[in-house]
Amino acid sequence: MNLTMILATLSVLCILVRVLVPDKKPGGDGASAGFASKVISSLLFCLAGLAAVLGREVTLPRAGMLAAFLLALLGDIFLGLHPFTHKKHKNYFFLLGTVPFLFAQLLYIAVFLSLVPFHWALAPLALLLPVLYLLLIQRGVLAYLCENTLPILVYGLIVSIMVVSGVSLLVAGHPAGFWALPAGLLFALSDTSLFLFNFGSDRVRAHGKGLTALVMLPYYAAQALFALALLQI
Repeated sequence: MNLTMILATLSVLCILVRVLVPDKKPGGDGASAGFASKVISSLLFCLAGLAAVLGREVTLPRAGMLAAFLLALLGDIFLGLHPFTHKKHKNYFFLLGTVPFLFAQLLYIAVFLSLVPFHWALAPLALLLPVLYLLLIQRGVLAYLCENTLPILVYGLIVSIMVVSGVSLLVAGHPAGFWALPAGLLFALSDTSLFLFNFGSDRVRAHGKGLTALVMLPYYAAQALFALALLQI
């Protein structure tokens, strides 16, 4: 087992412990522990990515992947500060957290498409997440999007394109596709769960603990897989 795999595994295990071990009491202590575990896990997947390029030529695709990891770390920090902010500033910190992730997704797409051509026959699949979100809005599941509707739909489109880019890698026989495709699917699951957690109806948000697990575990597993994909780039 190489250093990249060890660090990627530790990143997932760190957040897994946080999700499985309940807080002894709600409030500041639990929020602080959650923030610390997220930052540590994010630093670990950044280190896993760095380990994947150590001793290798620094190419644009490799640099792009590392930049995406650093942007994700920045997004994690802003989203992690969300519970500590005043109610009127919560949307501000949520947007501060999602913007770095948006650029990280664009970097993943750019990296994948620099390796293999985009398979246009798969292009309709890029509409899956926006269509899903529209259905959830129509059915009142995403009840509190308000002015965030358009940004969420655009973000969903970009995540879908990233997933399709991962499919293109796999279809073209590139070894990174074996890791990138499941990573993209996990990312889509995590982001959808995040939107349900923040903008879902009261009935949906009543399942807060389950949604938290569906946000955190798939996300850090996805980043770990992306670090392993970087070994093949």
